[in-house]
Amino acid sequence: MFFKRNNKHFVKLNSGGFAHEKVKNHKNVVKTRVDFATRSRFAKDFKMNLLAYMPGYIDGRFHNVVMSWVSTLQRIDPRLGFSALLGSAEVYAKLRGVEITQFSCLYPNCARYDRLQNVITVGGVVGNSKVKLSPRDVLEVRFGWLHFLPNGSIQASDITCFQVGFEQGNYLQKTVFDVAPAPVVTEGCVLPILGLRIAYVSNNGSVPNHAYKYHAVMVG
Repeated sequence: MFFKRNNKHFVKLNSGGFAHEKVKNHKNVVKTRVDFATRSRFAKDFKMNLLAYMPGYIDGRFHNVVMSWVSTLQRIDPRLGFSALLGSAEVYAKLRGVEITQFSCLYPNCARYDRLQNVITVGGVVGNSKVKLSPRDVLEVRFGWLHFLPNGSIQASDITCFQVGFEQGNYLQKTVFDVAPAPVVTEGCVLPILGLRIAYVSNNGSVPNHAYKYHAVMVG
């Protein structure tokens, strides 16, 4: 752990905390501890909400990815809460279409949300050369809204789910879907969330357990 005191930087080698009361209660140490706790709580809540868009997704790196994403977001303006930051048009422009999962083989731009027309357009190449598809695979798209409140909590809307079949290889024919509009809120902000995954559909039209592969999630 690093901290600054009297214009000097100190390093705490062990992670068990500071033993000296003056150091432990110094305003810079307290501020760092509070900021980290705030980021951790928000990142955990945000991660759990994102996982609802990728059922079956397992990757031990995802928590660290979300934590890094949240830390980067807070550095934009440390004085503002996450609700105010996410509600900024400038920040939204930077986030739109950004794949939060980072390690996915799917291309985020194969599904795009149009906020003006309130539709999702799916089409084009779905992923890179690592994406191996079987004849009964489909692209499953999940869409919904996350409401970020000023107190740091997150409320989730219902998730709309639809499937798109592949025309040839990993290419999707252009398809447009109407989706629910953004919920009207009196405080905080709402962001559209898109979840993508490849699903195998059995002969009877159902999706068996563990029949999912290649996940991605992004801000719409």
